[in-house]
Amino acid sequence: MYTIGIHYGHDSNVSLIENGKCVFAISEERLTRVKFDNRWPKESINYIFKKFNLNSENIAAVAVVGSSKQEETSGGSIENIYKKFDEQTNLFTKIYSKIINPFDNIFSFLKIRKKITINFVKKKIFKLGINEDKIFFLDHHFCHAVGAFYASNFEEALIVTCDGKGDDSCHKSFEGKKDENGLSDLKLIAKSDPIDSIGFFYSTITEFLGFKRMRHEGKITGLAAFGKKDYEKDKFPIELSLDGLSLNNNLINEKIKKSKFLLFFKFLIFDYKLFFKVLFNNAAIEGRFSQLVLKKFISNKFLKEDKTNVAKYAQIVLENTLKELIQNTLKIVKASKICLSGGVFANVKLNQKIYEITKKEIYVMPGMDDGGLSIGAGLYIFEKKLNKPIVENFENIYYGPSYDEQHIRVILNNSGFKFKKIDFIEKKIAEELAAGNIVGRFNGRMEWGPRALGNRSIFANPKNKEINTTLNKRLSRTEFMPFAPIILEEDAEDYFENYNKFKCFEFMTMTLKVKNEKIQKIPAVVHVDNTARPQCVKKKINESLYILLKEYKKLTEIPVLINTSFNLHEEPIVCTPIDALKALERNAVDFLAIENFWVEKKSS
Repeated sequence: MYTIGIHYGHDSNVSLIENGKCVFAISEERLTRVKFDNRWPKESINYIFKKFNLNSENIAAVAVVGSSKQEETSGGSIENIYKKFDEQTNLFTKIYSKIINPFDNIFSFLKIRKKITINFVKKKIFKLGINEDKIFFLDHHFCHAVGAFYASNFEEALIVTCDGKGDDSCHKSFEGKKDENGLSDLKLIAKSDPIDSIGFFYSTITEFLGFKRMRHEGKITGLAAFGKKDYEKDKFPIELSLDGLSLNNNLINEKIKKSKFLLFFKFLIFDYKLFFKVLFNNAAIEGRFSQLVLKKFISNKFLKEDKTNVAKYAQIVLENTLKELIQNTLKIVKASKICLSGGVFANVKLNQKIYEITKKEIYVMPGMDDGGLSIGAGLYIFEKKLNKPIVENFENIYYGPSYDEQHIRVILNNSGFKFKKIDFIEKKIAEELAAGNIVGRFNGRMEWGPRALGNRSIFANPKNKEINTTLNKRLSRTEFMPFAPIILEEDAEDYFENYNKFKCFEFMTMTLKVKNEKIQKIPAVVHVDNTARPQCVKKKINESLYILLKEYKKLTEIPVLINTSFNLHEEPIVCTPIDALKALERNAVDFLAIENFWVEKKSS
């Protein structure tokens, strides 16, 4: 039997679970080519239904992420909700939206938009032949948490989730355990309201520095290492609650947090134009007010400050606050292991600090952002609906599409590119990389989650530090952190301090210090603070990638390559052979190795 997990919102995605194991997972953006596509994931659903011949008889349940579906995930205004579900809009819809939106914001207990959204969700799923009694709505942060717990394979753990917001929270802490039958049990320990979001704080800094919030936060992480000022003793806008278990935005009075009337009044005084814009077009009044207050605080504090110092301040606030929150929670949850999930934990430096201060085994969900939500939902509903333990062990996360040789050959024949089949293509790739060329690799099933893990990757030589500038220019990126290293697992301990064979180091979710004597060997992947974000490769997980690294090591005596996602700036990671060929045509790479085909640029 199958269960399906569906998330729609920021980075819509779908997962398919068969007999307790994930057999397919994909983000809608990979098929539509719209970065972080937030619409109902119809392309992903259609793809999975066709590929696996799904029907009402072999689907036990569908789990939809979101218990409220009232705010950002539903698109805010009624007009946007209609668009998200491909429902027809007209003049009446626009007028109706402008009337209902403010009414629903003021009298939020009526939950008008929530009811409309849930009706659309049920309508879409019903069209697939699935009855309403098989549809379940699950809390956003619970899906983050339970997915991470499953993925970790831990028997017990403290589970902490943190993001901008999701349903009624921006953070939740759980105690996770498995019973004698292997079934999971999560107990909520603490939560934080969206108005107290440290994720909003970090995204507000991102926007203040001229980048796109909810998209370029990673640039702030990289930029922070260049900051010179010491902010350790500064008062932070986001601190902890009195019990130390939750977040608290101390820029907003507690009376305002508890009274919608006072919050509306304060918002109106602060910025009446923004207030009316949000009132008529969005459901997230509290969240937008929080961001406005944070923006004013940041503008006043850092108006003439260097960007690197502002980024450093943001990173210190994030690290210190969440380290303390986790340490406090560990006094209640006496766990030896920690699971982390939610978009905030895409911050690899934060994860390193948590690892160093707790000295516990850390597991960061590979799909820690909203792109990983559906897998937690699908696995959980399988376990609860069928009362069977999960067998998925997340040994690898190559859950996406693959393409056979015949399909690829037809595309290459029609492409106009020069190509040839090479049986031992890993050796050819290694030779070209050793010669200083940049190679795009397209192999096997596409990775799930935000990181390229060797099957949809761009590889380059790590010995030349200037390659970062070259890659950024060719990929139209502005990165302040060097590209990440991919390394043979058996060599990782020689290159990184505090390395342990934790599962998370296979998925590029945490930085480590590079040993001093190794920095000069791989300068292109070492940040200014001497850290790097490794992916450690095992032969049994990805044999082709392992062989490639072995061949490169034979040629250079270095078991490390640069690995970055195979995409141009602001585009999703390539999914199909055609996507990869387009990247080659646009000069993203010098050569393309697609399965066992070696592809070169068009001859003049």
